[in-house]
Amino acid sequence: MVHALRDHSTRELALEARIVDLGVMLRRAQGRSKRFAVEADADPLTGLANHRAFQERLGVEVERAQRYSRP
Repeated sequence: MVHALRDHSTRELALEARIVDLGVMLRRAQGRSKRFAVEADADPLTGLANHRAFQERLGVEVERAQRYSRP
């Protein structure tokens, strides 16, 4: 019985360690994803916003102008 409890605890501990490891991997992947998103919005040579980023920002600014009745 004690041996069975020890095996069960060992398995639980291994599972918990794997869950923590997956959490760490997820955090790292999220960090890379954010970095890639920032890099995808800019021209690599000039650092200026690319066409897609410009269009997204333009839409936000047009909505803001309409909301506040501004040109």
